[in-house]
Amino acid sequence: MSADTLSHAPVRVVPPVAFVTAFCAGIALSWAWRLPAPEGAARWALGGVLFALGFVIGTGAIATFGRARTSPNPFVATTALVEGGPYRYSRNPMYVGMTLMYAGGAVLMRATAALLVLPLPVLAVHFGTILPEERYLATTFGVVYADYCARVRRWI
Repeated sequence: MSADTLSHAPVRVVPPVAFVTAFCAGIALSWAWRLPAPEGAARWALGGVLFALGFVIGTGAIATFGRARTSPNPFVATTALVEGGPYRYSRNPMYVGMTLMYAGGAVLMRATAALLVLPLPVLAVHFGTILPEERYLATTFGVVYADYCARVRRWI
């Protein structure tokens, strides 16, 4: 099936699954391999800010999809190109939010080894989700999407 006949992006990685799986593996690794981690107020401040920021960005992105009346589910056809809200600053704020929540959770749990695992879901989502989504959106929205890509960074 060619890209111009696809009804949805041909993603191979489900981002929440990639992040949760890696986080769980990182937590298990942290139990086996204790590494230095922030403590006390620094731990709570850094972890809390990262997690909260990720939550706000991610839920803001989902709400923006809702206002545009299109689904954030990559296995459903995209009916609108979302350019408002956090999408003014990042083409992938949901994934930025997941990354920040992962990092914040790892800091809060003093799971430094989990932070070492963080590049794995980021790379999996980049190659298995973002790139296929971008090809699909380029085919679906053409020059409008190309203009958007020229204005807005992929991550941050």
